Amino acid sequence: MQTVFQMKLINGNTVNLTMNYAKLYAVKAKRPEVYNCYTSIKNQMSKKKGELDEFDTLYIVYTAFVCANPQNDMSFEEFMEQVPPDNALVGEMLLNLLSPSKKKEIFQKRFKKRQ
Repeated sequence: MQTVFQMKLINGNTVNLTMNYAKLYAVKAKRPEVYNCYTSIKNQMSKKKGELDEFDTLYIVYTAFVCANPQNDMSFEEFMEQVPPDNALVGEMLLNLLSPSKKKEIFQKRFKKRQ
């Protein structure tokens, strides 16, 4: 299963995104403010049965950016300015990062419906 995904930014650069326990643990140590915000959003997500607003969704994608690029000190605000204003893209990245098996299940259901 793929664990590193790429996203093209407005400035033309392509960045890696990843979300795994080891990388997240490193973020907790090096960028605790990012980790704390991420865990707060994840806790809210479980209370709201998966509902997130646009900025929460984008922050999770930002956390994946920080996980994949530990030497980059781009702030969330700078990251927001570079992400294309495409909710579908951000939603797809979120699904890739948090639930790759769920995404596979969704695509399998859609494919079966077309047959």
